[in-house]
This record gives sequence, structure tokens and C-alpha cells, in this order.
Amino acid sequence: MELIHFTVAAIMAVVTGSAPIPGPQQCNSPQAVFKILSEQYDRTEKIDTVEVQVRARTKHHRAVYREEDGDFTWKDIEAGERRGESPEQFAIGNIEPDFAERLCRLVEVGKLEGYEFGITRGFADEYRQHIATGKKAADDKSYHGSRPELGPGHGEAVDIVSLGDDRADVLHNNDRVWAYIDRYGPKEFGVGRPYGDNDSPHVGPVDGEEYLTKHGDEQMRIARTSFSRPTLCPPVRPGPYCTPCLAGLFAKANIYVLLMRPLAYLCEL
Repeated sequence: MELIHFTVAAIMAVVTGSAPIPGPQQCNSPQAVFKILSEQYDRTEKIDTVEVQVRARTKHHRAVYREEDGDFTWKDIEAGERRGESPEQFAIGNIEPDFAERLCRLVEVGKLEGYEFGITRGFADEYRQHIATGKKAADDKSYHGSRPELGPGHGEAVDIVSLGDDRADVLHNNDRVWAYIDRYGPKEFGVGRPYGDNDSPHVGPVDGEEYLTKHGDEQMRIARTSFSRPTLCPPVRPGPYCTPCLAGLFAKANIYVLLMRPLAYLCEL
């Protein structure tokens, strides 16, 4: 019944022109990408659990860390003001454009499949990296944008968490969001988590230096050749009602409305 309702709604939206077709085709311009990612950024509480060093490493003792929750909303505000930019312009507008488009498609397809991706941190220049806390790269070594060879407009990392009604809900759903990225991100969207659970929220392009350095020569080959960026059609995965061959045909057909998305649901059952 839900499939019927979805199909009818899609047909009416297309025929009447009353609403855009939901999905990654909304990421078809830099302005649209910026708007969608900024909305996710604004909806995300900038609260994170970080490990704060309480005792430095010595010859005879390991460094000691403790976990703390902190609100770091002010950091992007302050860093943006130093550059004459709003927090959204600073954190989202300075992400490398191709990477930003991939993130946009991840966000939009994720919404269709019941996943809400929040962005706690985007671009970070050297000053923003300096005021970051916890375990972090050196001030001029972060792929968030502080590396001299990257610079403004070329941030190649974001931190992604789940959206939720409260902090407990976010923490409960984080693993689900990260598992989705691990499973579908590299091949279907061209993004992945280079450090896995060692830095769970950290996401970058799979053909970027950071990801390739962490995943070896074989992963480099896969990362550069395997993922096919979604266009009009969300990813279609094989299921008991859809053979892998048929699923691949639908994915390559690049047709989203009317029949393809309901069939995609059948494939995922």
C-alpha cells in the first residue's frame, strides 16, 4: 500500500509540477548543494564528546585522556568572523566543490532511506584547527582545509553524525549512520571514513590523499574506479525480488520517477 501511495504521489508531483522529485537531482548546482548542506549543518548541535589530555606523556608514563562533552558552536562563528564570512559560508562554502556535491547526494539519498546526516564540522583553516580540542591534526596538517596545499574552497573532510531529538538520540543512531557510510559511501557516493572507528565522524572523498593513504594500493584502485556518482536515480541494491542484473540495469537507466523508486524499494526488501 505504501508503494502505491508513493507512486501516485510521484506521478501527481511530476504531472502537476507542484513539487520537485525528491532525491539527488536536487544537488544539481553549487547553490543547491550549499543550501542543502547548510541546512544539515544548521540543524546539527555542535556538541561532541572529545578526549582531552589531562597528563602529558613522559618517559615513564603514557598520556592520560578523559572524555568531555563540549559545545563548540562558537568556533566556526569566530573563525568565520575573522574572514568576514558567516558560519555557513565558512564551514560549508569552503568545502571542495566536487566533494560537497557527493555529500549532498549522500544526504538526499539517505533521507529517502530513513537516515538523517548532520554535519558538526566542515572546512577549518589554520586558526579554526588551532582552537579545536581533543585529538587532532597539527594546525597546518588537517584535511578539513588547514593544509597549505588545500586552502579556502578546498576542504576535503567533514565530521558527520546522526540528527536526533536530543543528545541521547544522536548517540544512539550514530553507529547506524556510520555503518551506512561504510557500506554504501565508497562505491555509490565516493565518500568514506578514512580512519574508521578511530575517528568515527570523519568523512572524506575516497579518491583523496587522506583516504588513499589509509587504505593502501588496492583500495586506491577501487576508490578511483569503482564508485559511480548517483545522478537522478538513488542506488538500487539487489534483494529477493530483484536480481543483481536487474538492479544494475535500473541503476544505469538513470530514471527515477514513477516506477524506478518503488522497484528500488522491492529490491531492498
